[in-house]
Amino acid sequence: MKTFKTFFEDQETALVPSAGEPLSSFLQRFEGSTIKQILDKSSFINLYFGNKYGLGGPGQGRDKAIQDFSEALTRFVNRDEHGRGPASFRPRVYETDEFKAKNNYEDYHKLDVEYRKAFRRKFEARRAADEGALAKAEAEAKQLSDAKANSEFGQAERKARQEEDEYVETLHNTPLSMDQLSDDGSEEYKQLELSYDRVLEYV
Repeated sequence: MKTFKTFFEDQETALVPSAGEPLSSFLQRFEGSTIKQILDKSSFINLYFGNKYGLGGPGQGRDKAIQDFSEALTRFVNRDEHGRGPASFRPRVYETDEFKAKNNYEDYHKLDVEYRKAFRRKFEARRAADEGALAKAEAEAKQLSDAKANSEFGQAERKARQEEDEYVETLHNTPLSMDQLSDDGSEEYKQLELSYDRVLEYV
């Protein structure tokens, strides 16, 4: 396993530039890498600084500049094909009125109301140490939970969530091209440049 020192100095893994290295050259290191790999490196840095400084992380200086750059890099790369950040990765169509109307949400909602009542009865029976009532409430809650999952809306929602998961998994594990790592005029790139310049002040 690489030591923290090696991690920061190794050109294949480091998120720290060499003195005088332009940002465009630095970003070439990540061609063929995935968003997930960069997110993992950033998490490693945050863990390192968390261990070194505590929950607040570094307050200033070189380490603060490195941490800020690491976060700016992840914001820049962690976008979809339209340049939108993680908030857009999961459109949550299952929360829209159109999706609910199309997939019989009304029946699902009725089941959910009954499930919540059964869950409350289960809690009350447990608090009262009534084993008979508890067993009955648990069976009712299980039956209603299964009915929700197998309802028209429950199945449609599960499918939509699975599609979201698959999209994010593909997005995060597709190798990055230089087009994705180049100046696109976005605010994310501008912030990346600013944070990169601050790191260069310390190398």
